[in-house]
Amino acid sequence: MASPASSTLVPSTSVVRIVEQFLLENNLTKSFEALKEESAVALNAVPGDSVKYALVMNQASASTLDESALAPLLASSSSVFSDVLNGRLDRVLTALAKCELTPTLAVNLYTQVLLELLELKDAQSARMLLRQTRALGQHMKTTQPKQYTRLDQLISRSAALTPADIYGETTRDARRRALVCALAKEVRVVAPGRLLDAVGNGIKYLRVTGRMYELVDATSSRKRTRLAAAADDTPPPPVGWDLLLNTELSPAAKAARRGDGDGGELPAISHANGAHSQSIKFGTDSYPTCASYSPDGFFIATGSSSNTDF
Repeated sequence: MASPASSTLVPSTSVVRIVEQFLLENNLTKSFEALKEESAVALNAVPGDSVKYALVMNQASASTLDESALAPLLASSSSVFSDVLNGRLDRVLTALAKCELTPTLAVNLYTQVLLELLELKDAQSARMLLRQTRALGQHMKTTQPKQYTRLDQLISRSAALTPADIYGETTRDARRRALVCALAKEVRVVAPGRLLDAVGNGIKYLRVTGRMYELVDATSSRKRTRLAAAADDTPPPPVGWDLLLNTELSPAAKAARRGDGDGGELPAISHANGAHSQSIKFGTDSYPTCASYSPDGFFIATGSSSNTDF
């Protein structure tokens, strides 16, 4: 375990990506495109269970990444990988619209969509996909002319095609499984709102270590410190926090901020784990042996005779 004094290195590309995610989630598409172009960093992420994704990718090497290894991700009906396996390719294309896929993966993805359209006898949509998409109409036509010609010929006789004519020696499901494995190597699964989570965790750290309140006491005109308020069980007054300056907002800044948008109060950062325990329960064979408050008075750590910490 790293010591408290050790530092954590955060790659600059990670910072760029969580900002890109924030921009997309707030429909700031022009800003997203500008940041992606200037930084040359692609987000390549879809919302989902990032913990399961990290576990799968850490346990499986590139050679062992198959459908069985991806089972935890495929279990979710809302996963882009599950959508591929179940043929919901319209949802897949929507989810990947802002991702920068490698040309090979993009060709494989759009080829799969085209073949399944042919299976549905939708020659018109298949022809439009072949000629108007960058992956097929430009990249495949230039680098794989024989494959492009084959797809064009399949479209021209789509009414008489059988699955064997469309997929050749493989099958639709086998192609879907191969596509899932290829997507998992290029597209990350991340939890939504990562930027606000990171900011919230930073503020929580400042609170727990007491640094946030030291700054408040040094810059605020309040007579009572927030630590003193916590000591007598009085809820501390809300603080508007300037993330850039790392200090409390002045009354003038608060008033100016209230004039933004719809004129409401300062937005608060909420955490997913917003519930607080009102009591600490120990087992019938255990009893508390020690307790300690955090510097800000909001948290308590206890130890018990059964070596369990809360």
